[in-house]
Amino acid sequence: MESIIEGCLRNNLRWKGGEKLPLTYISQLIYGLSYLHENGIIHRDIKPSNLFLTDAFRLVIGDFDIAGKSLPQYDTTRRTSKVGTELYMPPESLDDYEGENLTQSRDVWASGVVMYYVTYKRHPFLENSKMKTNLNIYEVRIHEPTSPFQKCDSLIAACLKKDPNERVQNACLLAEHRNIRDLICQLEAGILPRQLSFF
Repeated sequence: MESIIEGCLRNNLRWKGGEKLPLTYISQLIYGLSYLHENGIIHRDIKPSNLFLTDAFRLVIGDFDIAGKSLPQYDTTRRTSKVGTELYMPPESLDDYEGENLTQSRDVWASGVVMYYVTYKRHPFLENSKMKTNLNIYEVRIHEPTSPFQKCDSLIAACLKKDPNERVQNACLLAEHRNIRDLICQLEAGILPRQLSFF
């Protein structure tokens, strides 16, 4: 039986360069999140400190305290208070005064932030003040990486769209992205994360 001995993803960003390890974690995040979305669950707080690593390099999604279940007859769940972690909320969720239309695309946005964090070891929007950070989120002003990774960047871009209607709507659709589809198929076939093949 695997043990979560490595802690959370936030504390395990020690690898050097290359896309393989980030894509290994990204594919597992999308794979796990697609299972939740397929079952109508919206996590609402996807972030590195809620993603845990086992001794077999398997990524596990945790902390479902504020998760929501969307009813089959509705596409959205209405919330009247802001819940979650602001640094990982999409632009439409940051307003304190408007009720939130809770959709699975919120998790997709948060996943895009995590993907950037895993790939470049920094938050894509973080500045030295909350106001500047929130402005970056509202306007989707992403810190430009000095050495971009094409496969990771195309996945990040699919998630970090300001308009939620232009964003990939759920992780099931994101799993079909050309740069992640093969890795997802391998995970579905039971291949261990450390044994994934990259083409």
